Amino acid sequence: MISFGELRKKSVAWQVEISAVEKIYALDWLLKGIFDRAELANALTLRGASALANAYFENYPRVEDADFARAASLDDATLERALDAAVTDAARASGLQFKLHSVQPTAARIEFTGPLGRRSAAQPLIVARFVPTPTRLEPATGALLHPFGDGCETNVRAVALEELAAERIVLYSQKPRARDVFDLWFILTHGANALDVSKTRDLAQRLAAEKGVVLRAELDAQYAPLLERAWENALKGIQPHFSFAQTQQEIENRLGEL
Repeated sequence: MISFGELRKKSVAWQVEISAVEKIYALDWLLKGIFDRAELANALTLRGASALANAYFENYPRVEDADFARAASLDDATLERALDAAVTDAARASGLQFKLHSVQPTAARIEFTGPLGRRSAAQPLIVARFVPTPTRLEPATGALLHPFGDGCETNVRAVALEELAAERIVLYSQKPRARDVFDLWFILTHGANALDVSKTRDLAQRLAAEKGVVLRAELDAQYAPLLERAWENALKGIQPHFSFAQTQQEIENRLGEL
């Protein structure tokens, strides 16, 4: 387990509360417990911001909970049994305390006690969400990104970067949330060298056709001003981030090249 001092340094560097850093740290160890168990590692795939933060980009804003695509082959009884074993493994490996608080088909809540110790009768919870949506491309497997000084090593399974990009390109042609736009900007700028442009373009076209969406390289002209007004408030928890205008310009320049 890391020290209070390391938590405090990360809190300053990331511009987030120290309790949030503790939760991010605990999540990493929980992910190790999950992906070290074959029955979960073969059936759960990190998706969305969880994939970007834990599998792809060390400098992507860290997330405090976990989102997974859940394979249909993972039944409810196996999920609960394996999660219970995973939290036990995570506690043993890390020195943290974990307790499976509740499990449902769509979400599990895991109580933890980390370097800050117990603070109340109701300890903080990590939420793991499970969505029964199959992936479109072969998931990627790689090392868990663990930005702390201890050795939390495991391989995680994540939605392919091309699929993450394609999903957000389709959203960009509709009415995306500020976070969707930020994520698309991050993938296109920080992941440009890793992204297979052909796969991304082809999947975006397929997804758009299924949804009846016409792909565009620019935001809807009437929606863009609304998003710009909401931009700073929607992304206040993500530091740093560029202005809406700069982010939009960079995205649309890159989309024009796809």
